[in-house]
Amino acid sequence: MRHKKSKVKLNRTSAHRRALVKNLVRDLLIHESIRTTLPKAKIARRLAEKVITLAKEDNLKSKRAIYSILQNHSLTSKVCNEIAARFKNRPGGYTRVIALGNREGDGAQMALLSLVELKAKNQVEPKAKQRVKKKEIEEKEKPLKEKKIKETKKKEVKKEEKSVEEKKEKKGFLSNLKKYLGKGKSKGKGSE
Repeated sequence: MRHKKSKVKLNRTSAHRRALVKNLVRDLLIHESIRTTLPKAKIARRLAEKVITLAKEDNLKSKRAIYSILQNHSLTSKVCNEIAARFKNRPGGYTRVIALGNREGDGAQMALLSLVELKAKNQVEPKAKQRVKKKEIEEKEKPLKEKKIKETKKKEVKKEEKSVEEKKEKKGFLSNLKKYLGKGKSKGKGSE
């Protein structure tokens, strides 16, 4: 009987299991969605929800508790500042587990573990705002484009001037050589 045995062992020792779950939670908070097996996703979900609930309190005690789980200062500050702010009005249920089917190699059930509210960057902006941003960017880039065009024209003019000078030098040398050789032919040994 399994009375009072709520943990799934995942065929690992307790230390290995704890490290696995912490790594899954770290990856979830960094990437905001991860693909793993269904039992691992269900276990990681519990700890991830605990971390986000602690982050909503936003005091030193909760930050230290979060750091003891995540072991990363920058990630701790990201959770407290960015992620907790998204879930301020939500009483719980910060993550979702979506079953994806079985893995091809061993037939394990796969799942997608993700945060319910994703980054604002991932949301699509209305087309009107996109057009306005494009216009602003184009206006900022106009002076730069004009400078580049002027510089390229100057370079082209310099190259043309150099090529004209080189042609003149070549013509001068060749014409002198032809004259020299031409004079030699007319007065050469074969004519006498």
